[in-house]
Amino acid sequence: MEAFFSFQSFPDCYMSEFSDLEMVPEGQGGVPLEHLITCVPGVNIATAQNGIKVIKWIHNKPPPPTTDPWLLRSKSPVGNPQLIQFSREVIDLLKSQPSCVIPVSKFIPTYHHHFAKQCRVSDYGYSKLMELLEAVPHVLQILGMGSKRLLTLTHRAQVKRFTQDLLKLLKSQASKQVIVREFLQAYHWCFSKDWDVTEYGVCELADIISEIPDTTICLSQQDNEMVICIPKRERTQEEIERTKQFSKEVVDLLRHQPHFRMPFNKFIPSYHHHFGRQCKLAYYGFTKLLELFEAIPDVLLVLECGEEKILTLTDVEQVKAVAAQFVKLLRSQKDNCLMMTDLLTEYSKTFGYTLRLHDYDVSSVPALMQKLCHVVKVVDTESGKQIQLINKKSLRTLTAQLLVLLMSWDGTSFLSVEQLKQHYETIHSTSLNPCEYGFMTLTELLKSLPYLVEVFTNGAAEEYVKLTNLYMFAKNVRSLLHTYHYQQIFLHEFPVAYSKYTGEVLQPKAYGCNSLEELLGAIPQVVWIKGHGHKRIVVLKNDMKTRFSSPSFPPADHVDDHGNQLADNNGHIMETPRSASSMELSLGTPSNVSNQTEQELLCLTNTSPVDLLCEPVPSCLPSPQLRPDPVVLESADLIQFEERPAPLSEIMILTEEEKQGIVTTAQEKLTSGSVISNTTENASVPPCQSSETQLNKEAMDSPAKKQHKNKVKLAANFSLAPVTKL
Repeated sequence: MEAFFSFQSFPDCYMSEFSDLEMVPEGQGGVPLEHLITCVPGVNIATAQNGIKVIKWIHNKPPPPTTDPWLLRSKSPVGNPQLIQFSREVIDLLKSQPSCVIPVSKFIPTYHHHFAKQCRVSDYGYSKLMELLEAVPHVLQILGMGSKRLLTLTHRAQVKRFTQDLLKLLKSQASKQVIVREFLQAYHWCFSKDWDVTEYGVCELADIISEIPDTTICLSQQDNEMVICIPKRERTQEEIERTKQFSKEVVDLLRHQPHFRMPFNKFIPSYHHHFGRQCKLAYYGFTKLLELFEAIPDVLLVLECGEEKILTLTDVEQVKAVAAQFVKLLRSQKDNCLMMTDLLTEYSKTFGYTLRLHDYDVSSVPALMQKLCHVVKVVDTESGKQIQLINKKSLRTLTAQLLVLLMSWDGTSFLSVEQLKQHYETIHSTSLNPCEYGFMTLTELLKSLPYLVEVFTNGAAEEYVKLTNLYMFAKNVRSLLHTYHYQQIFLHEFPVAYSKYTGEVLQPKAYGCNSLEELLGAIPQVVWIKGHGHKRIVVLKNDMKTRFSSPSFPPADHVDDHGNQLADNNGHIMETPRSASSMELSLGTPSNVSNQTEQELLCLTNTSPVDLLCEPVPSCLPSPQLRPDPVVLESADLIQFEERPAPLSEIMILTEEEKQGIVTTAQEKLTSGSVISNTTENASVPPCQSSETQLNKEAMDSPAKKQHKNKVKLAANFSLAPVTKL
């Protein structure tokens, strides 16, 4: 038999079993009894055939086998967008009423006053107001009978509303928790109104808190105090990295939306349509979409417009997005420029919606251009103000330069952004202006390189930067390759050399890679692999071969693991703070080379008992090069050509006096050449006595002496000028 009894007899039945109910006069607070009864799980109030309301125990009779559990609850109007919108309006309307209660007779005028529009029942497919109100039982409960019927929110809607308010309260606390004893004060501070539990349709705070799932809110005992807090689940490092990637996807998605915003309930289908895959919350370590959005506050804001939530980019991201739009707009124009008076019109034509200046906290186009000074510039022309694109510098070159500076830093593991800027300007003797690279600040520029560096605040307002774990590995690789000739090493020798150099075993999986090749391929700014098979070589990029030294930066990268000095690209030894004297390598003095090399080799022997042949080749040793000894050239032609060939008789027929004159002249020239050669500084060549003897012999045994009557005509007249001494 189905258990039920009349609602009118409930007070008498309750008094006979327990005690009198405390009744509160209407308008003085309290909760309607009919609503309070429906808050009890498994109990429902229905209208009988004779029009009398009865209290029923809905779980007394088991449901049919084919009945789904969700059918026992009030169903939402799935698939009817008009009723869904109406249900949101009803919730927003009742929340503004005292105790969330309003007479049915005042619903239409109150609706008109609240939303500034008429409530047309026919727009929803109904002819009577009561039919429309009964069509949303998941949010609206009708109390009483006849002309005194009241409207209020269902217990289900009230629990959902309280959960949202409680989460907002907890998130406003620094510790993300609140003591129950201090709940009233925290509520007043958060919502600027006094706490009244009857506003949520119950009489005790514990009653409604017990309805919230443990995965959303949890109660704990701390120092004899009951504490309400948000349950924390420690996410894995992979989930955190995926969330960072998700934030980029959100920015990409919202940049394709008008005004960079979209309704909360449109995100999932839009994400699926844009990226071609489902957005799985568990993939990022969350169970609710709102919690995932709250984990990326740097790029996304969730605005509450009544019951509707709107997703929008943060102010910083909106400026970046509109800057990208302006770049696209100006590149489509002739000469990459546009008159300022035509900007709003062309913007609407290009993107399909108007440019709302108030979204960027400006009231005019020139004020907006000031915010975009890193992308565009305003130029005065004869026809008026013209907007032009700024020619950006190469970000790739700057990235390599900053990477070298950070890898050269051997102090703590991080340094401030201002220190990095100052050191860059000192090293390169030029100012670092982020606007020239398309960024407002250097911090924004560094944040655009998330795989290279991390930007954070170290407990103060100052921002700091450090290399990521992957590029800390790249720093060690760079230092290792600096100890090798030509900054390269065979791939199969790399793991052993790296372990000896750093003292730790190389584990690619610690950096999210499956193999050594994949790990080295993940740092393309530092190294690259050339060759095939077992002859593959790891080569340091040219950008990474540069080394710097300054008083503010300890020149650790200029010294190898044994304390030896390293040579720079020009072949000069970089001076370390330990060295008291200059040790520059003089290319013109071989003795200096050998002396310096011997000193450094002795230094290696003193610091390490290991055989030098077992160690890497010191970078101080000069590269093997084959070249001739220096040659000092004289201004003398070895072959003298005549403009007009001489007669044969003048060439071949010589008198005895002419023969003696030729020999005498040759000896005089050879003697003068010898004197000049002896006065040359740093000459490292043997004497040329044998050359003089040979030339005298050649002069005495010349063909002119032996063959007086040879009638062969020569093409050139060979003089006996001395050959340059070596």
